Amino acid sequence: MDAEEAVLRRYWACLAAHDAKAQRVEAKDDTLLAAYLIDPGRAEYALDDLAQEYGFDVTPVPVVDEETTALVRRAEIPRRLVAPMRARLLERGALELYENVELPLTRVLAAMEDAGVKIDTYRMGEITARLADRVEELESKAYELAGEEFMLGSTQQVGRIMFEKLGLTAGRKGKTGYSTDARVLRGLRGTHAIVPLLEANTIVFTPAFFAASHNRRVPSTCSLYISRASSFSRETFPAR
Repeated sequence: MDAEEAVLRRYWACLAAHDAKAQRVEAKDDTLLAAYLIDPGRAEYALDDLAQEYGFDVTPVPVVDEETTALVRRAEIPRRLVAPMRARLLERGALELYENVELPLTRVLAAMEDAGVKIDTYRMGEITARLADRVEELESKAYELAGEEFMLGSTQQVGRIMFEKLGLTAGRKGKTGYSTDARVLRGLRGTHAIVPLLEANTIVFTPAFFAASHNRRVPSTCSLYISRASSFSRETFPAR
């Protein structure tokens, strides 16, 4: 162990972080993980919300710019949260789980994310080709029903076809146009034959090409902070 690594390890030994895995630090305490164990049913665990719930605020003195203030808060709030959160974990009988299982596991998950998932690029190419044929079939049927060709991957063009040309009931409309997300399409089921085609259509993501440039591995995201049937979630392909 060189001198620099020794200094880092001494620093990490007393470091409190909020999502240590994402920051790739070996923190002694992770307030995001602690917050999840205390209340796993929450939708999110924002630092500012946690600070408010635990009854304190962090305001730099003297007053500094917004960016510096945000950095100070991100560093100081986790440190102040550690003691009351550890007390709640102890009350719930989860402190040993937090210290001996969950915290060490974050380092394992970080290593898994860095390693990625190795795939069979030849097999993936076969699957991608079949999906591409299916998408082409869906596109042809959608063009026929719409009476013109359009980009099924374009929200604006799909919105124009559905709500302006075909006269379907429009859902939410934002600054960029009509919403055509999954919830909107579900609400339009049974109103027109084009709707199930749009639901079934998927922009074919080609991990075979992506993996070829990354040593045949696809990055993944592993999370312990999602409340599902299993407390562990792994998203194999990066979001589009």
